[in-house]
Amino acid sequence: MRHVLVVKARRGRAVLPIVLGIVVVGLLFCGGAGYLWERSVWQAREAVSRNNLKSIAIALSDYHGKYGEFPPAYVADAEGKPMHSWRTLLLPFLFQGYLYDEYDWEQPWNSTQNKSLCEMPLFSYEDPLRGFNDDSLTTYKMIVSDPPASEPNAVAMVVADYSNPVPWYQPEDILANDFVNGKMFENAPYPRVMVVLANGDVEITQLEDKRQRNDWLPKPVED
Repeated sequence: MRHVLVVKARRGRAVLPIVLGIVVVGLLFCGGAGYLWERSVWQAREAVSRNNLKSIAIALSDYHGKYGEFPPAYVADAEGKPMHSWRTLLLPFLFQGYLYDEYDWEQPWNSTQNKSLCEMPLFSYEDPLRGFNDDSLTTYKMIVSDPPASEPNAVAMVVADYSNPVPWYQPEDILANDFVNGKMFENAPYPRVMVVLANGDVEITQLEDKRQRNDWLPKPVED
């Protein structure tokens, strides 16, 4: 009987490392699968965000083709206060002509009528990289520079700004200096953001790419 008990104990000791090995491999597999899943979700969301920004780039180009210039960052009232956003001006070029026609341009963006009309989310202005807490908010902001971008070239026009998402119809954007210094990276889910150039390209910039962003700004025209 003692001999039998000793054999069983030895078998138990031999099996224990195998069990532990299986557990470790399982944990590693689950961790790797979780990482791969998270990465695939991020890649899918980034692809959607890129497509949305590409749609905006095409709309900006179409606006330029019709009016001979890009839309202003905002339409001001008589006192110079921002009244309507460039995103609202682009509605007809994003297949939202009905919404554009129903919008009351005599009232400010945050009037009761305009707010009730525009509180619905617009797919082209949604950024899935920021999540889906409030689909009526957008990160896509025009880069307000002096001089403004006027002709199609490698000039930055729109950036995904995660520091302060706003309702898509609100005339609020990001200053060129804040763009260069990387303000839009605040609260960003990943250390990279996308930028629409005036030539229609959608590029990636990272926080340390300050020189790149500075080169993307329009330069004053020399006399």
